[in-house]
Amino acid sequence: GYWYYTRFEEGRQYPYYARKKGTTTNKEEITLNVPELAKKHQIYLVRGWIVSNDNQHMAYGIDTSGNRRSILYIKNLLSNELHPDKIFNTSGNYVWANDNKTLYYVINDHTVRPYKVMKHILGSAVNSDTEIYSEKDSTYAVGLSKSNNNRYIFIRSGTTNASEDRYLDASNLSAAPVIIQPRGNNIEYRADHFEGDVFHIYTNKDAKNFKFVTAPLNNPGIEYWKDVMPANDKAYLENAEVLKNYYVAQTKENGLTQIKFFDRKNKKWNRVNFGQEDYVAQMYQATDDRSSDSIRYYFTSLSTPGSEYLYNLKTGEKKLLKQQKVETILILSYMKQKDYGQHQLTA
Repeated sequence: GYWYYTRFEEGRQYPYYARKKGTTTNKEEITLNVPELAKKHQIYLVRGWIVSNDNQHMAYGIDTSGNRRSILYIKNLLSNELHPDKIFNTSGNYVWANDNKTLYYVINDHTVRPYKVMKHILGSAVNSDTEIYSEKDSTYAVGLSKSNNNRYIFIRSGTTNASEDRYLDASNLSAAPVIIQPRGNNIEYRADHFEGDVFHIYTNKDAKNFKFVTAPLNNPGIEYWKDVMPANDKAYLENAEVLKNYYVAQTKENGLTQIKFFDRKNKKWNRVNFGQEDYVAQMYQATDDRSSDSIRYYFTSLSTPGSEYLYNLKTGEKKLLKQQKVETILILSYMKQKDYGQHQLTA
């Protein structure tokens, strides 16, 4: 596979979009040279991009007016040529089907509300694109995402305090959207699929601080939801991940981020010990390989520069991957961090 990333060069206003095959030490390929493309425009914003599963096509949205109405372009990454397909008034939200030639996208209404999902096939006329879903309620906006394991495409309708998900089989191009749970007042949820015959759902149903549940694929309605990470009145669930051997949760407790993990074999919860009382942290997966027992997290505090760690959930071992460079005037302060303590005080 490829590593995809963006990077800035000193003096440049816009980033380069790039990739490297296999490892980060391999030769860089520029997928989108935004500094060059932006030269003829006063403003040049990339609003959303996605690469097909076979790494051959890149769909991306360009906004040259700042009005959030993006033109969708599709680029062949092997030849570096643009497809003639060009679609106007998109929201910047795109998802590829698993055939690598069918693209789902969202268009805006007259108020720039993302409201309609369309399906485009590479090489076909844009005016023959198929409507997949249209949101009639003007208080709801529509978004697209793909499941963690690429099996499903999700169509999400959401408003301030409610949401509704539909799913499509990403390999069945004739499939119609299937609703998971009809919208209800003050019920928010977000579905994903990691494994087996269940959806994993992040929701506030009977959980003001949110919880994580499963729902059977064949009966995903709310009456069949089963708690995996139950509601907790003292901890706000910010994020949850499913690995082969662990459930991993990022929570907020007493104003601080906590990373907890559940050993699915031993049925035991544990947490990452950051070793300090006051800090800022952020968790994310180390790899797309769900069999991995490692996660990454970002950590910084008054005595520790911004740092990225690899943490082994099985052994508790952590490895420093990189650390932010700091100005000379701060270096002495960080060098003396062992001479100082920091504490969190609550009123």
